[in-house]
Amino acid sequence: MTTSTVSLGAGWSLAVNNLPQAPFDVHLLRSTKVEWNATLRPGSPFVTLTGGEFSALTSEGNFKVTDVPANATTWQTIDAIEPGIPGRSKSVAIRGRLGRGAVGATAAAAEYTLSLLGDGDGAVRFALSVAPSPGEAAASGRRACLRWGAGADEDYYGLGEQYSTHGMRGRAVGVLTQEQGVGRGLPPI
Repeated sequence: MTTSTVSLGAGWSLAVNNLPQAPFDVHLLRSTKVEWNATLRPGSPFVTLTGGEFSALTSEGNFKVTDVPANATTWQTIDAIEPGIPGRSKSVAIRGRLGRGAVGATAAAAEYTLSLLGDGDGAVRFALSVAPSPGEAAASGRRACLRWGAGADEDYYGLGEQYSTHGMRGRAVGVLTQEQGVGRGLPPI
């Protein structure tokens, strides 16, 4: 097993293990406690790109959402782990490719960058960007997904105003970021 570790400041670090049975195991640690982790296994990427049909119609702050995902990427590589933002020593970028079909047998549909930035106030910020590979149609995917593991005692709260349940663990919750506030005078994104 090979381990690469990068400090993000304020006690945070990113450790990436190259395991024989799974290509990569990624851990975000605060001191020695794992706060975020993702394992990249064949057929189980932690970053995916999905196309399909999506529409959100709004009326007086209510949304009618149609969501039919299709053509999701099925494989992911980690090609580089490097300094993230120029001039920011406490950042790291994980760069790779996303594709469909067998790994290496098909061309990559997209390239991604997952950046982590230690912001100095004790937090780590995530940023995920995905761009079509050269020659790939831009419409091959319109949304990106980031998956991660959670401890047995962890739960998720918030995610906008939800009237269904208190904890959201184990549920798929769409987060719609197209609307900037009904009646606030700002145009939709």
